[in-house]
Amino acid sequence: MPKTSFRKNSDSPLRFAEQARRYTGIADIGLAAGLTPFGQHSQAGHNVMVCTNLYQAIVLFCKQGNSEITNSNFHIRQQQTMVWFCGGVVEGTDNEIRQVELYRIGIMIQVIRAAMGISWEPYELRLQSKNDKSLYDTELIRNANVRFGCKMLAIGIPHYAFALTLQHTKDQSPVANSELVLLSEPDTSLEYSVAENQGNVA
Repeated sequence: MPKTSFRKNSDSPLRFAEQARRYTGIADIGLAAGLTPFGQHSQAGHNVMVCTNLYQAIVLFCKQGNSEITNSNFHIRQQQTMVWFCGGVVEGTDNEIRQVELYRIGIMIQVIRAAMGISWEPYELRLQSKNDKSLYDTELIRNANVRFGCKMLAIGIPHYAFALTLQHTKDQSPVANSELVLLSEPDTSLEYSVAENQGNVA
């Protein structure tokens, strides 16, 4: 799998992923692209992975991801039972929507796994995609409670997870405050702040 980048022109790799799906018959090829080691996606990927806790990582990902990933609207929404890490609405054909969602799931799961552990898998997942039996064979999805045909892609995260410290690898260390401003508390001025985005993703 070639090195990917979530720059604003990254719709080309996503179109390629859909073409590759048709050619190879691999239904979840977009997920493989999204699971490319996060630090290789761009400098933003590295910045996210050296945050202190999961809240900071998701906030920074939303900020930088929305400026670099084509037509994205990453944000978080709070419900009483959990917080939804949302990937926004995807436009395109059914197959294009599916591959874009799988790509975004791969990236978003990497952010969550940095705090929850490498073996973490989503147990609550909302997809804009229509029900597709082939997706049940996708390793990261087959054990989740999936609801298809929702307003947008969203991954459920327990509230306590936001305070978890990221598990930095040997070649990573928390970035200095002089290099990156980290948020220790929710910033209510942010569009995607939990406090500003309460609502149903279904």
